[in-house]
This record gives sequence, C-alpha cells and structure tokens, in this order.
Amino acid sequence: MKLSSLTPNQASRQYCFKMRELLRFNPPSPSLVGSSHLDDAVLSCGQFLSSSPQSVVLTVLAGAPEKLHDGYNAITTGERYAPDAVRTRKDEDAAAMAFLSVRTPEWLELYGSDFIDWHRFDRIRHRSDHNEIKSGVIEAIGRINPKSVFSPLGLVHPDHLAVANACIELSNQSDREWFI
Repeated sequence: MKLSSLTPNQASRQYCFKMRELLRFNPPSPSLVGSSHLDDAVLSCGQFLSSSPQSVVLTVLAGAPEKLHDGYNAITTGERYAPDAVRTRKDEDAAAMAFLSVRTPEWLELYGSDFIDWHRFDRIRHRSDHNEIKSGVIEAIGRINPKSVFSPLGLVHPDHLAVANACIELSNQSDREWFI
C-alpha cells in the first residue's frame, strides 16, 4: 500500500506501526540477565523477561554465611538465620521466574554487602572480591551459553557497582552481545 493513497490519519497510523516494529528491542536469544540481588532483575526488567522465555536470570550475590543476622534479608523474610532468609528469597525469586514463564534462575553463592564486614571493601569504589565475581559470571556464561548478556547498570549501591564493573570488564573480552 502506497502512503500517497492513504488519508493523513491512515498514513500516520501506518508510520507509527512501522516505527514500533523498528524500535522493538530484540536481542539475540537466549539471554542471560545479570542481577546483583535476588529481586533486582524481576523488578527492573520483568516485562522483557516475560517476553523472552529462554532468558535466564543469574543473581550474583545470592549467598549467605552460616550465622544469625539482622540485615535486609532478615527484615524482609522474618528469618534471622542468614541461610534460611536467603533460601526464602531464592524461593520467591524462583516463583517470580515461573510467573514470568522464564527458565529457572541461577544463583552464585557470593555475599552481598549485607553480609560482608565493612572493612573488607570501600563502600563507594570497590569490593575486595572483584575477581570472584568475574570468575562466577564467566563460569555461569560458560554453563548457560547465552547469545546476549545483560549487566546491571551499577549506580550508587556498592553491590550494584561491583557486579556492573565486573560485567563491563568481561564484556570487553567477549564475543557475545552485551547490554547495560
């Protein structure tokens, strides 16, 4: 159909339809969606996940030390024993992925700043476990074999910065398509 044969309203609708098609985000599948914490990926890109059923969410900081704890996970789950609190959060994460109809999430057993002694890292700039984060992400990429990888943006929070910095470094050494 030629645009010249359409009314201005029809032409405008046709143009908008074509633009929506051009602007549709369609990364190579399957995708690995990196997440610093257990709820980050679902809360930040749930719509994308629901439209990409082959996606896998990798939560990098999903470990817990064998101790009682009064931090965020204890407050949000009512469980003071850290492994029980994180187990509850993992169950919620798996349920959210099932609700979105995506693959079962993967979790690395690295600790978030909620569980790390403050002297181990500079809260703003970096954590001392940068290489562990990179190694864990590399191993997960090898296991999952995604065609595209999504990295957390890494603003303000030390955990988000740590995972984003590791992913940015890895993206420079990868033949996969990376998105931030």
